[in-house]
Amino acid sequence: MGETHHESEFEKLICAHLHDNGWEHSNHGTDKGYDVERALYPPDLFAWLEETQPEQWAKIVKPADSPAVQDKAKINLLDRVVKAARISLDAALLAAIGHALLPGRDLFPVDIYVPGRDSPYPDMDLSRTVGWLTYRYPMWLTRSSGAGPVESARGIARQLAAVPRGGLGHGQLRYYRRGGSGDLLAGFPVPDVLFNFFGAAPGGFQVLKPVAGTSGHYHDVESVRMRPLMINGAVFRGQLRMEWEFSSGTHDRETVEAWIAAARTYLLDLTEACPPSAGDA
Repeated sequence: MGETHHESEFEKLICAHLHDNGWEHSNHGTDKGYDVERALYPPDLFAWLEETQPEQWAKIVKPADSPAVQDKAKINLLDRVVKAARISLDAALLAAIGHALLPGRDLFPVDIYVPGRDSPYPDMDLSRTVGWLTYRYPMWLTRSSGAGPVESARGIARQLAAVPRGGLGHGQLRYYRRGGSGDLLAGFPVPDVLFNFFGAAPGGFQVLKPVAGTSGHYHDVESVRMRPLMINGAVFRGQLRMEWEFSSGTHDRETVEAWIAAARTYLLDLTEACPPSAGDA
């Protein structure tokens, strides 16, 4: 790899190709129809919602309403989408998991695994690599038991955002630095919960179809489990998928199913709690 590959140039080629084939993209927010404040194309969002979720769309933008009322409903919908988008999905999921596992408690210890596909270094291009470049870091997340779902998720998001370089340096400090911070980190207990969120699956995964059923064990069934409870998640083709792995010798199935139900209820409450308009924030 003697040449330097600039991802920005590749991005321009992709945008030009999409534009030539009927797609739209914003040229620094100057294109007609682009909502700069909300950073989206409202007509595209409305058309997608009306096509893919016609019943929900009809409840929000009622056909019997006047055009003025319908326009107001669309504006409220846009504000709600933007409001919800300000909470990262990993923060929302961690808030839901903490709520389910430790109701009423203010401290949530969790070992966070990161796929490593987003480089924190501007001169490092990972577009020509495959697989995961996983790293991990522990967090003792502070929760406010009396806070609502939105405030709780935002609190988790702020704590995640405050971690230097997204936790990338933890392994170096913990395992390669003797004395000082290395010994300090080694003295902390390892959390019992592992959280591994892949985010939106890369483009190649959107083309392939998932295997129906199970593909078998991906590690030796007699090996020591990494953590008593491991929670893996990803967004695949627009749907969130969460897998809860546990040992039947440590947790019973009914308990884990109750945790899953509590986390799901929390996420639904979080969605409902997102205000319909910016004025209600």
